[in-house]
Amino acid sequence: MSQTLLRVPTRAGTRFPRGPVREDALEMSARKIVGTLVYAEKVPHPTIGDQDAVHGADTHRLPPMGVVVLNYNGLEDTLECIGSLRRSQGINVRIIVVDNGSPDGSGEALETRASAVELIRNSGNLGFAGGVNVGMRRALEHGLPYVFLLNNDAVVDVDLLQETVAFAEAHPDVGVLGPRIVHYDAPGVNQFPWQDEATQPFDTIGLSGSAVLIRASVLERVGLLDPTYFMYWEEKDFFERCRRNGFRTVYVPTRARVLHKVAASTAKVPGLKEYYMIRNGFIFIRRYKGTASIARHLLRSLASLLKPGPSIRSTSARARGLRDGLVMFIRNPPANARTH
Repeated sequence: MSQTLLRVPTRAGTRFPRGPVREDALEMSARKIVGTLVYAEKVPHPTIGDQDAVHGADTHRLPPMGVVVLNYNGLEDTLECIGSLRRSQGINVRIIVVDNGSPDGSGEALETRASAVELIRNSGNLGFAGGVNVGMRRALEHGLPYVFLLNNDAVVDVDLLQETVAFAEAHPDVGVLGPRIVHYDAPGVNQFPWQDEATQPFDTIGLSGSAVLIRASVLERVGLLDPTYFMYWEEKDFFERCRRNGFRTVYVPTRARVLHKVAASTAKVPGLKEYYMIRNGFIFIRRYKGTASIARHLLRSLASLLKPGPSIRSTSARARGLRDGLVMFIRNPPANARTH
């Protein structure tokens, strides 16, 4: 495996307008765990245009794309995800499945049951960031101009991929694009309440990492996800780096949908999400936010320990997340991070 170097490049003098607070996937989780809504920003941009324009595009001439799907002990979800991707229309898609060292045998099963995909098997669990980085590197090696990250517990409508790439082709200044995500069990209901109000595209770093389209040129300039996070907050860090490098990260209320089962993997391990949400919040804030944000995250993390959790294990995970986050905060100065 190639060596990893961390550095966050920053473009001097870059300024972005701030808009009203929006609650994204990360913020919803943070609010439930530490009782707060922080860091979700809508950044309006006056020249985005109407996404309806992409439906007149010649989809037969769209460039190919890679889709990276990470599997960890989720064979049936992953197979369903792959099936939906194979039914995609209007665009050539290379499906790259990365098994993250699954101990349940799903990696072996994918070798025989997953057809028409490129399967990469990691020797161990590299976390979400490390796992998808393996897939994104492979997509870049293939020279694919677009990479779509998709959670294995999600499926897509047949024209979702072509719609996202068509929008990106029509808006070359957009580096990262997040499509509409709905609940798998209630496909008429958006996953995030603010999506109900979004009738036009807008700039935000509050995209969900469960389904996002990224230009290869952005990855080559900004780097991949930071494996320090392991899971949770890594996409927020990536979007912030994109913004600081002048790349636009845009939510698009697509007609086609991503149907997401929501935390199908982490729900199997009590306390896992709570631990990383609290710990990684300190990493992100240390890098990008001021003293007031640090104090708020600390106080609200402490307050979360007093809330009744679903289990003793959950409460213990919050305490360990707070402890480890503080240790990382104290030992590591603000890092300029880039992941190759």
